[in-house]
Amino acid sequence: MSAKYIAAAIVGLVCSGCLLDTGPSAGRYRLMWFCAMDSCERGNEVVAYDRAAIQQGDIEITSSSNSGLFADGQLAFSGTQGADCWLTFGLGFFGHKLEPSMYCKTAGGFELTVSIPDPDPATSSTWVIEGREI
Repeated sequence: MSAKYIAAAIVGLVCSGCLLDTGPSAGRYRLMWFCAMDSCERGNEVVAYDRAAIQQGDIEITSSSNSGLFADGQLAFSGTQGADCWLTFGLGFFGHKLEPSMYCKTAGGFELTVSIPDPDPATSSTWVIEGREI
């Protein structure tokens, strides 16, 4: 294959955003949690995580009232979820690492759907985290 075709392929990938996607725009967010099931456990505990920061493909979820609450992960473009959605890897809550979670930009913020193990880790609760820019 000639260098001309290889160069054209690279330019095509760069122009389509495949090689340049660095994740969502940086920002700070106020969080609200919504149970995505009939019933969710740990409701009083999860709502303490009420702030998020996005920077250079990383997400940090913290508490404005308890500096000991902290979760972080990486955002990666999936290619199958749409232009405004990424997969979140590495998030952990209550001593459990979560499965990859869907993060999607919305008007003025984002939505992140997570499944968090219940106190009995054989079951879990699905939560939608809504982030709004501060």
